[in-house]
Amino acid sequence: MRRGKVFFNIMIGIMMIALISMASYVAYYYVSNYLALKEAEEAVEEFEKEVMVVELEEPEVQENGQAPTTSQNPTKPTTNAPKKTSNTSYRNYAMIGTIQIPKTKVKAPIVDKVTPKSIAAAVGTLYGPGLNQVGNTVLAAHNYRNRNIFFQQ
Repeated sequence: MRRGKVFFNIMIGIMMIALISMASYVAYYYVSNYLALKEAEEAVEEFEKEVMVVELEEPEVQENGQAPTTSQNPTKPTTNAPKKTSNTSYRNYAMIGTIQIPKTKVKAPIVDKVTPKSIAAAVGTLYGPGLNQVGNTVLAAHNYRNRNIFFQQ
């Protein structure tokens, strides 16, 4: 009878250690993901403060009801191109922009390289002329089920 009680106490101890280990792992997982999201949000906010974006302006209408051509008004900006570049970095990668998709609540930095580490942390620029340039730019990112970038809720 004594032997059964000792075995039972050992099994309870092992189960308690396993339960505490699992709870610690889950807590670490959620806290680290929360901190990663906060870090990304802060980087996006810092980048937005540093790089002002030119607003799209409505073309002026002439007296005859037609919009002026670009040669008539060459000083007025017509794109959302940044006024200046940024020196912001995110996890040791040069940050060149941000991506925001309100429908899926994505708000992430875009970095200049695509490496396994960079796309685990942010959106990377794979190839193309670059952001706000004429042509197609290809972005790459991953959904590692850690709620960082392209996680669907």
